[in-house]
Amino acid sequence: MRILDEYTDLINASFSQWIEVEDNLSRWTIEDFPYSTGVDENITYPHCWRCVTVNHCWFKNEANKKPDRFNYSNTSFTQTPLSKRGLYHPHCHCKELAINNPKIDDIELIIPENKELYTINKKIIMD
Repeated sequence: MRILDEYTDLINASFSQWIEVEDNLSRWTIEDFPYSTGVDENITYPHCWRCVTVNHCWFKNEANKKPDRFNYSNTSFTQTPLSKRGLYHPHCHCKELAINNPKIDDIELIIPENKELYTINKKIIMD
């Protein structure tokens, strides 16, 4: 019966309006860095900060609700072979995978320690 469950999940995901961005070659995610500093590209090299930031995150598969894809229409990038074109930059390993529509039980909010203080201090500085 387990085989049928896997196929059911694949079929449901193909009709879903949600995606997960995944880079199987990177172990880094946004959760590995403190909220106050964000992703440190010196640590994640050769993976870029943008890819690490969205790695294993879920997005609604609509414009302005998921990260924008890289625009290869710029003349300097039109020479990039199709095999080297990634989602967010040349040589990017990220893929958009269809996932089942999340249910409330599937969602886990990650609230970093001291997020409230950081947000208040940042707002005071910006005002």
